[in-house]
Amino acid sequence: MLNAKEYLSLAILTFGASMTSADVLDFTIVVNSAVVDANDEVNFGGYLHKSEESTSIFLGQNILTETDSNENEVEWTDGDNPPIVLDNSFFPTGTSLGTETTSEYQALIMTMPNSSGIAKVGSFYGKAMAQNKEEFIPFVILNSNATVVPKYRSLTASIGDDLTGLIMVTNYGTGSYRWRRNGRNVITSYNGKSSLELTNVRMADAGVYECYLHETGRDGRHAIIQINVKGCSKRKWGTDCDLNCPVCYNGGICDHITGLCICAAGFEGVDCSKGCESSNWGRECSINSVTGHIGKTFCPPRPLSCSCYAGYTGHGCDQGSETY
Repeated sequence: MLNAKEYLSLAILTFGASMTSADVLDFTIVVNSAVVDANDEVNFGGYLHKSEESTSIFLGQNILTETDSNENEVEWTDGDNPPIVLDNSFFPTGTSLGTETTSEYQALIMTMPNSSGIAKVGSFYGKAMAQNKEEFIPFVILNSNATVVPKYRSLTASIGDDLTGLIMVTNYGTGSYRWRRNGRNVITSYNGKSSLELTNVRMADAGVYECYLHETGRDGRHAIIQINVKGCSKRKWGTDCDLNCPVCYNGGICDHITGLCICAAGFEGVDCSKGCESSNWGRECSINSVTGHIGKTFCPPRPLSCSCYAGYTGHGCDQGSETY
């Protein structure tokens, strides 16, 4: 069940439920621009492979920051066949929803207009549900004019890991740092510090971390970092975390519930060792819905974090080439 905070901004698309025996939904969030300025149009979509049709796809906002306002409330309908947005949505005015259906996938796509300014910056999520299967994928959109910049926009840790030196920010403004997790109160023990020293990581450490300058607050130019935590130690999975994970290549990570390798975009196979052909993506490299991959962020199911397509790097996924 979604909690009250998740219902604050939620878009729903309903499909007929046709199930397969797969243990992990073939669901991916694609963000057309993970680093934006105030004049950019932004769209992101939840793409679900047709063999894994879902009863519902959701797109929503994870945390309400000070950039959000009741003045941005909107409700969408789409004739007699919605997608709809529930009351009290905080997406910016002018945001629209669309759908795509092909022989390979179904998708719900949200577009925030260039007129929405920094309201398009923040922590968002996509969710797919199919009977007893569910995937929840968080992702971050950053401001290209940020005054506090994270070293990593998204990180994955295992139980017991040490994240010292990874949850770091760089300051391009003036003032001392303040940190919050999941939109809650300031973590006063980290006031003025440029990094969080998380050791012996626990599931409770997962979430969205924000770092900002106390003079300006959470103004849409602050750092936002998504941390995912795998529920077992490295190379282990199972109810009691007593089973050995397979080796997962090319940035893939073993899911602690199923023991399957979750592959980064551009790779497939039981161990993620096979590259996709024709620049495709998805668990079976069967989806290709975007023109080029430069600037786009792909977010497979957790515990894998969001990343650029194979061959690209950088916060904006704009470093590299299509030769790989």
